[in-house]
Amino acid sequence: MGLALHRITAENYELFCSKPTYKRETILFAAEKSLHLQIYNSISEQSKKVQALKASKKQAPKEVVNYYLNKEQVIDDNKQLIQEHVDKRIQLFFQQTILCYDTPFKFSYGGAENQFGVGANLKSRGKNYHQTQAAHASVLPCIYAMPISPNGNVDESNKFVYLKHSHAYDQQNSTDELPISANQSDTFIDGKIGENKLRDRSIKIINSVAQAKLTPRKATEIFLKIFKKEVKKAISALPKSDLRVRVLKIYLEQVRDVQAELRERSDFFDSLMTVKISDSDEVLRNVVYKNRFTLLQNSECIHTRMIKKISKVQNEISGSTSNAVKKIDYRMRISLLQMANEDQRTYLEKLFCTSLSQLTSHANKADSAKMLKRVESYKRTNGEKLAGLIASLNKYFIRLESIEFTYRATLFKGLRVEYKDWTQKELVKEYKEKYDDSFSTAMVSRFEQLTRKPTKKVYQTPLNQRQKLLTIDKAKKIADVFAVDKGLFIAGLME
Repeated sequence: MGLALHRITAENYELFCSKPTYKRETILFAAEKSLHLQIYNSISEQSKKVQALKASKKQAPKEVVNYYLNKEQVIDDNKQLIQEHVDKRIQLFFQQTILCYDTPFKFSYGGAENQFGVGANLKSRGKNYHQTQAAHASVLPCIYAMPISPNGNVDESNKFVYLKHSHAYDQQNSTDELPISANQSDTFIDGKIGENKLRDRSIKIINSVAQAKLTPRKATEIFLKIFKKEVKKAISALPKSDLRVRVLKIYLEQVRDVQAELRERSDFFDSLMTVKISDSDEVLRNVVYKNRFTLLQNSECIHTRMIKKISKVQNEISGSTSNAVKKIDYRMRISLLQMANEDQRTYLEKLFCTSLSQLTSHANKADSAKMLKRVESYKRTNGEKLAGLIASLNKYFIRLESIEFTYRATLFKGLRVEYKDWTQKELVKEYKEKYDDSFSTAMVSRFEQLTRKPTKKVYQTPLNQRQKLLTIDKAKKIADVFAVDKGLFIAGLME
């Protein structure tokens, strides 16, 4: 269970990672009444106006049709959504660099294997009057990783989809429903493999990040420059009457605004990292970011392995060979949520993007009763496999807790050594001046034990006498001593 990204090799990756399917699994935007059935975690945005018109059985009024036929006006009226689409592209690239930073892989890209949301065609009297498409929020929604051997070789046959079905992967494959010209604009500037457009150049940045030649922050700054350059090139290459030009001018304006914000705010990336740091405190920022990068990589790795395990057992029960998350049986989801303890259920509900009460509640009580009977029958028939799955998931939950405690320990030591440059005695002295409770150099050493690399050395004292887990209550006091935001110590992986 100790396997992490740095321990994935060409020999073991198939146990924990998903091979490419080279096919796209598409999930529709959920109707309001069926939101509780969704099993993905994405940040997709659909056009409620368009979806309402599509769902309506009435003929669209003439003024509505005429409005949508004015394509330029529709683009202008969607300006804020288009700006937000650009922001997502930037934010998701930054997220991707974090997850790829200093990892033993070479990365490439291909077509998206998942898409959460689809567009719509609006018709009146048999003719289209408006079309939307679900534009991927990410420039690189699906990237492939190939383990690098100790001698530096890469075998492309060992390619796997990086962190497939993790929370981050689902966000990368989210979409924004926008006028078709927006998705066409993305396609034009992104380019295909070998065209040396935005995607080709972005994957080069990702590989530099993986080799730790660039930090995620620096990589994102470079990405912004390339993004702007590709947009400007596209505007110059297209006829002025092309609707994509109108969209791309919004892109250009937004990229410039983000670059200006980056120049003016040293804490620009803090909000993306969900941390609070003083504007000019680069030493603290580096300590926090470095530890957050590792935390996010490890937790996303655990998440993708949990989904793979659930899918594997699902296939054993159903006899299917599908790895499509949307095909996980509702009886499987309900069974797992019923069998989990309270903390685990909270995590699984986030994993499934639904709650136990939502899955088991129907407007018709008779239907609810029938469904629960089917679930109970499912549990009786597959009790042994479900119990084994819960036992496996419990190990992953324990690993998530371990990741969070290790994060607190490494942040604690980083703050002491790199940020404050304090000895253990100096930290104890500072702590005692603020709080009148137990704290000693021995306790500091025990808090930091999790930061030490595993060793074959045999200790006479048991681990619980050499290691102490940093609780939230203690971490809040220590944050006060270091004069940093208490939230820096809170990762919330099991929330």
